[in-house]
Amino acid sequence: MRNISITFACCLFLSIEALAEDKNIQMSGFECADKFTAALQWLGLYSDYPHNIVNELKEELLKRQYDVSVYAVKCKSEPICVARPYLNEKQIVEGKTTYVSISFSFSMAVIMPPENDRTLHIDMTYTGEENRDTKTKNIQQQLAVVGSVKN
Repeated sequence: MRNISITFACCLFLSIEALAEDKNIQMSGFECADKFTAALQWLGLYSDYPHNIVNELKEELLKRQYDVSVYAVKCKSEPICVARPYLNEKQIVEGKTTYVSISFSFSMAVIMPPENDRTLHIDMTYTGEENRDTKTKNIQQQLAVVGSVKN
């Protein structure tokens, strides 16, 4: 039992240390999402959204392989955004939204031991739905590595 705790603590420390290095990650292509300000705000992502998204991408990768190093993330194309308005007695209530989904496509340059440079192709979707009764939002994130190329 003690070895498991030490291994977990070691992985956790490496993950936190790796997240702290994010200032060295080159980011590009995120300006294509600038026109989706309202959707990003609704999902709670807009405040410095490129860094927030890159941190979440890196966190998810670290859950899968704790010793990965990320050195570049590129948003490959304009995100796909879907929003549903609030309906009140079958009429749209202007300015109210109950559902938002925004999907991104990224290429991510990483180093995975033993010293392998790779480019990962990742699709990431944020989905949020508001409970009309409680007025709370349930926001989820899905990430899929859809391809990998050895550099």
